[in-house]
Parts: sequence; C-alpha cells; structure tokens
Amino acid sequence: MSVIPPTDVSAVPVTTPHIERRHGAAQAVLLGAFVLDTLLYGLVIPFLPGRAQALGAAPVGVGALFATYSAGLLLATPPSGWLTDRLGARRILLVGMLLLLASTLLFAFADDIPRWLNAPVGDGLWLLFGARAAQGMAAAITWTAGLALLAQLYPAQKRGAIFARVGLATGVGTLIGPPLGGLLYTLGGFRAPFLFAAALALLDGVGRIIFLPGKNEAIRVPPETGATRSLLASAPFLIALVAVVVSDLILTALEPTMPPIFSQRYGLTPLIIGVIFGGVVIIFSVAQSLASVFTRRARPAVVVGVGLLLTALGAFLLGDSQTLRAIFIALGVLGVSLAFVLLPALELLTAAGEVGRDPQRVPYGTIYALYNLAFSFGGLLGPVLATGGIALLGQRDGWLALGTPTLFVAVWLTLALLRRT
Repeated sequence: MSVIPPTDVSAVPVTTPHIERRHGAAQAVLLGAFVLDTLLYGLVIPFLPGRAQALGAAPVGVGALFATYSAGLLLATPPSGWLTDRLGARRILLVGMLLLLASTLLFAFADDIPRWLNAPVGDGLWLLFGARAAQGMAAAITWTAGLALLAQLYPAQKRGAIFARVGLATGVGTLIGPPLGGLLYTLGGFRAPFLFAAALALLDGVGRIIFLPGKNEAIRVPPETGATRSLLASAPFLIALVAVVVSDLILTALEPTMPPIFSQRYGLTPLIIGVIFGGVVIIFSVAQSLASVFTRRARPAVVVGVGLLLTALGAFLLGDSQTLRAIFIALGVLGVSLAFVLLPALELLTAAGEVGRDPQRVPYGTIYALYNLAFSFGGLLGPVLATGGIALLGQRDGWLALGTPTLFVAVWLTLALLRRT
C-alpha cells in the first residue's frame, strides 16, 4: 500500500510532556498498523495464485482474486474518510482492526468453513475472494483514519519527520511480507501465514484499544465543500492522477502473473518467489531516493514522464524475457519506474491543489484521498487485464498489449504536463 499524507490541521492544542508521551505511544501503534497492513498485502503473493488455481480458478480468476483487494480499498476509502471526520479516528480504527482480524481468519479457514456450516458455498474459493475484499477494506480504514489521526496529534512542523517514519514503516512491511509468507507457507502450509498474521492483528488491536486517544484529544476538521469537484477541474491534477493509475496498473499486474511462471517454468519455491518480490521492493525503496533528488532538481512533470517511459520499457522487457536473468532485469526496471512516478506525482497533486487557495483552506485530505483512489483503481485493473491478456495472447503478446498503450499514455501525459505546469 502507498503513503498518503492526510489533511492539514492548523490548530493543534498545546502539549505537555505527559500528552507528548501519549502521542508518542499512539504514533508507535499507528506505525505498527501500517507495517502490518503492508505486510499482509504481500504475505499472500508467493502462494495464493497456486492455491486459487488448485481450487479451480482460471488465470483470469486468479487476477480477479488479487484485484478484489483494490476493489475493497476503492469502495471503502470514501466512507472511511466520511466516518473518520464525524465519529473520530479511534472508533473507525477499532472497526478496521476487527475487519482485518476477520479477513485473516477467513483466509486461514476458507476450506473448513463450508464444512463447518454445512453450507453449499463451494470449495472455499469464493471465501478467498471475500477475505481479500475485506482485507482491502481494512486497509482503507487504517490508512484513512490512521494518517488523519497523526495529522491531528502533531503540528505541521513535526509532520515531515512523522511521515518519513510512515514511509519507513510501509517499506519494512512491503519488504518482509512476500518472503515471510513464502517461509511460513513452506514450514506450515497454507494456514500458517494467516494464523501468524492473526496473532499480529490481535496484538495491534490491543495497542489501538489502549493507546489511541479518543476524539476529545484530537481535532477533527471536516472536508472543504466542493473540494473534489474543484480539484478534478484542474488539468495538471487530473493528469497526475492518470499517471498514478497507469503506474500501479502495471505494478499490480505482476502479482498474479509472475508467481505461476516462477513456479511452473523455473521450479522456484514460494520462499524464493517471496525473496524475488522483496528484491523488487528494495529496488523501489532505493529508487525513491533518486526520484526525490531528481524531483528537487528538475520539474516533477519531467520525472513523471521518465517514470512512465520506464514503466512501458519494463513491460516490454518482461514480455520478451526468456530467462530468469532477463525477468530480474525487467522487474528491476519496473521497481525504479514506480518510484519515479509516485513521488513526483504527489508533488504535482499537492502543487495543483494549492494553486489559488488560502493556505489555511487547502483540502489536503481530499487531495491525497483522490491519490489513494487512483492507486486503488490501477490495482483493480492491473491483475484482471494482465491475467486476461496473457491467457488470450501468451506472455509475450500479453505484456506487449499492456506496454504499448502505456508507452503512448506516457508520451501524451508527459507532453500535457510540460505544457500545463
């Protein structure tokens, strides 16, 4: 999952050492929640495609299973923000914890639940879909309410350091998720990773109950009326959102398509597959630093354009890959390309949202909620288009079919951004 800075809050109550300690404990709990969310997202990558196929899912069905996470995230993000503003972040985060625990246990016992209930709900495949959707909904709650609470607890001058820690937390979770899932699956079978994750979810839930402050300790600022409509009327803002959709579409196309290739063609185990995806995350993390430097020294539109061109190149290389070495090179290019799109796109979205507005009235929450929705929409399309295209056309032509429109979109978006920013 991506880091989305939440709504700016100009009025923060005066703090005392006691309150600062309480806020520090809440921050630690929320950082742990972000680690857990991204860990669970990647935990299933090494073995879930094979499990779904064993239950009778076609390649397109495997893609739909992975896309269900983004569907849940996409559907739950707007109501999560609405409820957070009106009920307070703590209540919503507790609901998110329960939903996360339920989804994890549903994954673990998907094969057994139909037998226990003596219900004609198939062999558990549809329960996997339900678990993946619930996992996405829990993520929407965690990121929306969690980041909003951090913004409410800390003044603006401290948020840069806070969000840097959030970025580190997501990197840690994303990095260890796939290899940990592969290891636990190898040691204990399909159920083991989810039982381990359920224990972590319970621990996280205890932390949320004890350390997260109630709404009387946090300021809630409702979103600005008409902010979404005015932001989408800005051409640079809309173009940056499209760039995010395209980038994440290609990234999430890897998740259901590459593990079967690694296991069936090259005989790699789920553990090794998890390590490979962890390597892509390391490349992405390192490339973020480079993207940050280039964004400061060049126009963000130029960096976005380079990232989109690299995305198309990575898709072409992946389609033409006949060896493991060639696949690794293609995955590395895609890891770099994602960093070169997402970071400068955030800069573009922020700048476009600030133009012509009172600094105290900039709708930062709406800006980054739209960014999150764009990321989710790309994740919804990517697995389905990739598995469907590869099933119909084969690996080479399937990735070519994804990479070619990406190339044209990259050129068009780059020229449009350079003209308008």
